[in-house]
Amino acid sequence: MKIAYNPEEAKKMNFPLWICESEWEGEMELLENGTIVFKNGIWKKGTWEKGIWENGTWENGIWWYGIWKNGVWEDGLWKNGTWIAGIWENGTWEDGTWEDGTWENGTWCTGIWENGTWKHGTWKNGKWKFGNWLDGIWKDGYLEKGIWIDGIWENGLWQYGRWKDGIWENGIWEYGIWENGIWKDGTWKDGIWENGLWHYGTWKKGIWYYGTWEKGIWKDGEIKNKIFNLKLVLKTIFS
Repeated sequence: MKIAYNPEEAKKMNFPLWICESEWEGEMELLENGTIVFKNGIWKKGTWEKGIWENGTWENGIWWYGIWKNGVWEDGLWKNGTWIAGIWENGTWEDGTWEDGTWENGTWCTGIWENGTWKHGTWKNGKWKFGNWLDGIWKDGYLEKGIWIDGIWENGLWQYGRWKDGIWENGIWEYGIWENGIWKDGTWKDGIWENGLWHYGTWKKGIWYYGTWEKGIWKDGEIKNKIFNLKLVLKTIFS
């Protein structure tokens, strides 16, 4: 095993060229099997080709592939790899697997989100398995389960979760609990609607407690609020 603390030392020890040409300071290991391990420090700029990032601060650069265990990502381009934990402050995520951590801001192009907290940013596509969405723009993709606090949902498939507030523009809602917000259009397959504004769309079945229905197609369901207790009339009007 070899240990270098800056690019100059890495060059003398015959580290891979991409390590020597990047700007960083900290503890970098070259294992006997050729694996690069960044133990801790600051990556200022450059191109990370592959290896294991254990901890530290990433200021900027291009990450091609590898395993990120922990640390702070300030900005840059993530091409692919596995993110285990840490704080993502800004940048562009092209593809890969996110296991856990906090996303502050940035653009997510595609990939698999296992768990964590999304605070703000733009989600273009991908699969969301679980976690807390605080705010941001969801353009398309598949949400398996989660808690949605606020934001704009443009399109996609919602399988299950709790929606607290925000704007739903279009997409397919399979099941979940809708607490409040604005539904503009889309297909509601089943679930519990507690409150909010429904502009238009297709309601297949579920339980409606309270809110404002403007227009749409009502196929079946149960209406709890006394103002909307004439189901047969609603079916006649909206079907």
